[in-house]
Amino acid sequence: MRASPRRLLLVEDDASGREAFGELLKLCGFDVYAAAADLALKSCPDIAIVDLGLPDRNGTEVVSRLVAQGVHVIAFTGWHHLRADALAAGADAFVLKPDVPDLMHVLAGLEEHLPARKESSDGGR
Repeated sequence: MRASPRRLLLVEDDASGREAFGELLKLCGFDVYAAAADLALKSCPDIAIVDLGLPDRNGTEVVSRLVAQGVHVIAFTGWHHLRADALAAGADAFVLKPDVPDLMHVLAGLEEHLPARKESSDGGR
């Protein structure tokens, strides 16, 4: 079996940012999908990048619930004062927007420590 791409969930309320960043992540080899906070909690990605400043839900609550499901989470937000809350909720890392190069560095480091995904008969889903 060959390794399949990591499933990466992107929780971002800004549509243009979500689209652009999603495309960048796809170019980096991730199986990316974006979801609203409620749908995000029903998914099972390997890694999630969560914007903490969501209009309809507490971002740290989303982090906490994803971590409880065994998901590795990177909090990515412009709200620097939420760092302690995000890490207390179980986020693996906190990156301040708009530092995309730092986010990509953190993502690469996190991915290095995860076991390889094996492709299943349903395409890894």
